[in-house]
Amino acid sequence: MKRESSKLKFFAVCILLLTAVICIQPVSADSLENANVPIFTIPEKTIMYDGKACPEKVALSTYTQSSLNIPEFIIESSNAKKASNEIRHDEEIYSLVTFNNPIPIRSDTVEFDITLYGEEYTVNLERMPENIDDGIDSYLGTVEGIENSEVIFTVNDKNLLIGSISYPGEYLTITSLDTNVETRISQNPLHIVYSEYDILQPSEPVDICGMLEPTVSEILASESLMNLDDTSRATNSLVTVDVLVVTDNAFFTLEDNWVTKAQSYIAAANSATSFGREDVGVFLNVISYDSSKRIEMSTHDTVLTNPLSTLMSIYPRSYLDSVNADICLYLGGHDRSTGTSQGQAYNFGDRYAWSQMVADASIGAYNGGDHARKYCIIHEVGHCFNGRHEQGYAKWFSGSLISNTVMIGEYYGSLFNLLEFSSTASPSYLGDATHDNAKMIRNYKVTASQHT
Repeated sequence: MKRESSKLKFFAVCILLLTAVICIQPVSADSLENANVPIFTIPEKTIMYDGKACPEKVALSTYTQSSLNIPEFIIESSNAKKASNEIRHDEEIYSLVTFNNPIPIRSDTVEFDITLYGEEYTVNLERMPENIDDGIDSYLGTVEGIENSEVIFTVNDKNLLIGSISYPGEYLTITSLDTNVETRISQNPLHIVYSEYDILQPSEPVDICGMLEPTVSEILASESLMNLDDTSRATNSLVTVDVLVVTDNAFFTLEDNWVTKAQSYIAAANSATSFGREDVGVFLNVISYDSSKRIEMSTHDTVLTNPLSTLMSIYPRSYLDSVNADICLYLGGHDRSTGTSQGQAYNFGDRYAWSQMVADASIGAYNGGDHARKYCIIHEVGHCFNGRHEQGYAKWFSGSLISNTVMIGEYYGSLFNLLEFSSTASPSYLGDATHDNAKMIRNYKVTASQHT
């Protein structure tokens, strides 16, 4: 009954949310009068390749959505907006762009101008730490003049920019399209920019996690949490945990620059609203983005039925020890053929996690987009730090908006699933005495860092 009740509340609040969006966001994704305004640009470094108004726009009249590998969930969402007359029938909800050396000098701090729906802003960014010198850098920062904004950009030497810009009432995704000979314009990778507020959300919650060990009972988990010694609460107790990120041939082939994509997801996990938050205090230090065993991964006999078992077979604990990896994260390019989960972790506090990087064809609700990938990655890695599902609770409410913290085992969509952990450290962190995954992680992070 609790689950059915939560679904009814979910759909009711969806209506409230959708009617409130335009009132609370500084700039709107849905206004017809903004139909010809580019969603996001970096002035003098952006070329538009669709119908959005821009002096440098170039028509792609000879290409189709399918030939450009535009994700199906974006096409469906755009068509739905046209059908409801929220956008003109000759427009799309997305922009297609290329960037020309977006951050030419990779200083520790950078500042440059952007536009959001035609309005000019300045972003202030700081380079995130990493130990791999591969020409790929991630930056975290804010948009001047927009309260509670967060910018996460990852750039490489091939004019690729992957990231997000979020603030109350808006979440913009900037990402490259899948590998395709036609998605390179003048040797630059073609990007798609869209608002998550324009994307169709799942018609019902999607089971996202398939823990291999049963979740402890709500009562036991609550008692365990309340009895934890919270001596690690100090905000300066940042703990580094070494992570080996691996992939298979399917994802390696799908993404022309899979390492850049992967680093952008790790950057989101390390951001100030996720593992890098004060009351969590974890830095995921990637020691390697490893594709050396990708063929072996994709041809393993359990890769479609039990990808986590595949991971553990090819990267056993002895191998993790030999490369000094505390945790191994598998970014999978295959759609799992059994079960409904899009990710798995072996057990609370264990060293393995798998996250599916492609849409789920069987249920059609997990779209495999960048936000869904980030949510699944953070959720599964959270289990490696003893993070727990929120013991049967379907959601937290913040005013009239649904806010699902990241360890909830169901995915309600990009508008309703936060990338942060439940906590009682501040009124803005959604949680209570028996729902505090930040506390669970704080009390396990030193153990996680000592696997090797």
